[in-house]
Amino acid sequence: MNYSHPSTELLFTTVPIQAQNDRGNLSYGTGFIVSIQADDKNSIPVLITNDHVINDAKNIYVEFFKADSGGTNPITNDKVRVEIASSYFSSYRDNRLDVAFVPIAPILKTLSEKNVRVFYKSIDKKLVYSKDKEEKLAAIEEITFIGYPYGLKETLHNLPIVRRGITATPIWPYDKTTFIIDAGVFPGSSGSPVFIYNQGTYSDGLNTVVGTRLVFLGMVKISMQDNNSKQFIGLGEAVKASTIFTFIEEKLSASL
Repeated sequence: MNYSHPSTELLFTTVPIQAQNDRGNLSYGTGFIVSIQADDKNSIPVLITNDHVINDAKNIYVEFFKADSGGTNPITNDKVRVEIASSYFSSYRDNRLDVAFVPIAPILKTLSEKNVRVFYKSIDKKLVYSKDKEEKLAAIEEITFIGYPYGLKETLHNLPIVRRGITATPIWPYDKTTFIIDAGVFPGSSGSPVFIYNQGTYSDGLNTVVGTRLVFLGMVKISMQDNNSKQFIGLGEAVKASTIFTFIEEKLSASL
């Protein structure tokens, strides 16, 4: 497996989440890692998901890939399951935005003290488009999102499921907090990161550009249903990336 390929690295930004309520019932979701710049040299790794994924949970479980002895590659057939207390999210959640996160440095430190090294990739704010760039995106863009619908994953390497589609509503205007995607969104996809990922060539609206384009657009929020039949219709609402980073930065700043 080519772990250095950009598309492969995206797979390791995500983690499966299981939430268990006080009756013992399990629900499934997706989380992913973002990197928040603390200063010129240091960054804070943060695990983010939807607030509704962990809302009624008594126990929250996530799975990380273990790293090899050099820390450069994952051991895909060996994962470590970590329990995160629901109270750990209490200072870092917003049910209106449907966003919740936890800094994971303490978790990684505890694992390291047990001689467990974790492999993951994080999403940097550099992958988020500025207002000027966002407004130049097409109304219809091809998108990719990565997660664990219904808790499913690829069985040989324990990898998440990748799905593709299009923006069903434009990403702009910039001050809007959500957008809709048409991409076969089903339960368990909540918390999945959404990207524009073009390999080889892409259109900038005027010309065909040779190269690869990777943009972090946001996070799947809900799987949309038909109002009458309550059947899932493949559409999903997503929280915009700029909204996510602003929320995390404000909450971390307030907690320091």
